[in-house]
This record gives sequence, structure tokens and C-alpha cells, in this order.
Amino acid sequence: MAESHVLSALIKKRGELMGEYDEAEKRLMIIESKINTITKTIQMFDPDYDLSNTKIISKRRVKYFEGNEFKMMLFELLKEHPNGLDTDEITNLLIEKKGFTITKKEDKDKFRQSVFQSLKNCAKNNVITRIERQGFVPLWTLYIPDI
Repeated sequence: MAESHVLSALIKKRGELMGEYDEAEKRLMIIESKINTITKTIQMFDPDYDLSNTKIISKRRVKYFEGNEFKMMLFELLKEHPNGLDTDEITNLLIEKKGFTITKKEDKDKFRQSVFQSLKNCAKNNVITRIERQGFVPLWTLYIPDI
């Protein structure tokens, strides 16, 4: 017979997953109701409109970094480049460090946008500093507080 603590953990995990399943099922019912409402509204405006050609749009956000991984990698990069790096340089170095293979321009643009947003958050939290340069793209450097 299985150890009681193992069995207890498995039963607890099963309960958590069943709860997630129930929540997902409820969410699916709400989404289905919204789709039906919109379908009926479209048919009110144009009863002959072919809804089978509706493009499916995914809103799923891609998470490129776990926890503090971005900050740690950024800190390493900026230590290696004390004069600073621009957003594109940081993006390219992170792609290389993470071992990503990004072939589509739109995927690289999404990744760059994610990096830029994370850089702005780091600057807001005084982890890095944005250096504006007239006529050039800004550089990012490690934040060094005034003493």
C-alpha cells in the first residue's frame, strides 16, 4: 500500500485539478454564451453573412522568461557592456542567450516589445537607467544611485 503522505498529496492534487476543470468548464460556458449573443447580433444586421469564415484570434500571451530570469540575464549583459546597450542589442543578445530560433519578423517584433516593456519596468524600479541620446536610440545601463 502507498505511503499515507504520498496518497494524501495525490488526493489533494486530484482535487485541485478537478477544481481547475470546473472553473474552465464554467468559463467555457460563459464564452459560448457570448459567442451565441454576438452571432445573433451579426445575423440581425446581415442574415446572409457567412460566419464560417470568421478568423480565430488567439489572445494567449507568450511568457518568455520565468520569475527573475529577465532581470538576472539583463544584469549579466549590462555588466559585460558597461557603456550600455540599446533595445535591439539587448533583444538580440537575449535571443542568443536563451537559444531561441526566431525566423518570423512578427515573432521577433513581439519578443522585442516584451523586452522593451520589461526594460521600462526595470527602469521604473531603479534596476537600470535609460540614457537618452539626441539623434540616436536610447541606451540602457545599470542603475548607479547618487551617493
